[in-house]
Amino acid sequence: MRTGTFGYLYIHAYSITAYCTQCERRVDVDLSKMNPNESYVNRRFVCNRCGRRGDSKLSPPYTNMSRPFEDPEVIAEMERRKAELMEKYGYE
Repeated sequence: MRTGTFGYLYIHAYSITAYCTQCERRVDVDLSKMNPNESYVNRRFVCNRCGRRGDSKLSPPYTNMSRPFEDPEVIAEMERRKAELMEKYGYE
């Protein structure tokens, strides 16, 4: 999975929160439902209430560990997400 794509973010447990300043609304984007090959770079989300473009915030996975990608549970979850994308879309 290429960096800079929704698939990369999903596999690595990042999150995106979209904000609409007009409606004062906040929504957590479900990355598992986004096209995994689509780039998130400079992506502007549109509010489904008022139709205006909002802002978004990209957040790394929360962890209190200094080396999360050495944790077997984290690695297993990443592998599960990769397999899920492979099954849904036929590619990694």
